[in-house]
Amino acid sequence: MGMNRISTKLIRGLKTLGLSEYEAKVYSALVVHDYAEAKEIIEYLDISKPSVYESLRSLEEMGLVVMTDTKPSVYKVLPPEMAVKILLDIHKRASEDALEELKALEKEKIKEKGESAFLSLYGDAAIDYKIRDMFKNVKENISCIASDRYLPYIESLAGRDFSVNLMIISDDEGLESKLEGIFGKNRANIKVMSSSAIMKAALELKLPPGTELSKYKDAIDMIDANNMFIAISDDSDFLYIPPLAGNFSNALYTANKTMIMLTKMFFQSWVKSLSS
Repeated sequence: MGMNRISTKLIRGLKTLGLSEYEAKVYSALVVHDYAEAKEIIEYLDISKPSVYESLRSLEEMGLVVMTDTKPSVYKVLPPEMAVKILLDIHKRASEDALEELKALEKEKIKEKGESAFLSLYGDAAIDYKIRDMFKNVKENISCIASDRYLPYIESLAGRDFSVNLMIISDDEGLESKLEGIFGKNRANIKVMSSSAIMKAALELKLPPGTELSKYKDAIDMIDANNMFIAISDDSDFLYIPPLAGNFSNALYTANKTMIMLTKMFFQSWVKSLSS
């Protein structure tokens, strides 16, 4: 009965903040009661006595619960605003410690960067982080073919001292002059093509002359140029998001120098053909 009043969303949120499932349930139950004896929590949650006592002990150690010296002991809950702040502080300290240790491990890499194999990144959050990190760390040059949905990332490259080569897929006829204004005509090589034009040109390049496109209708229907993203920075990082239809995003990343060199040669030839 008690658990019906504690949502799975709440338990999931508290677990994300670092509590175990039982700790999250016990803390939530105490919020309902404000203060309670252990037996009241056991009855309310209908979970085992050892699980409740262990959770109360760890919550007390974190400072989320205060135990009185009365017999039987009564547990007083810390207000949610203060509790969440404590959990966030714990989270922050843990993330800082983990990052410090991970960076130390990173310096002990067994393989050099040039030997790296492919690494697939899945999910929008990972892709967003990788693009931002890649663009932030450009030092000498970057080449990018992308739809205008990625413009917020691309515009972050403006005003910095390195070579920029851009092909943007967009139906906005004024975008090319806008980007030239943002980057400066002499600081970047910029080309804008409509999604239909780049699709037509790409298919003509890939398929033999005289090919009946109707044979490839199912495959063509799965292509969405608005999801296209290719970037090569400093000849050392390559990120590719294929132009597949749908909301699910996946990307392929590599720092393998041989793969990057071959890919760059291919795409330079491809871009030159598209632009001609």
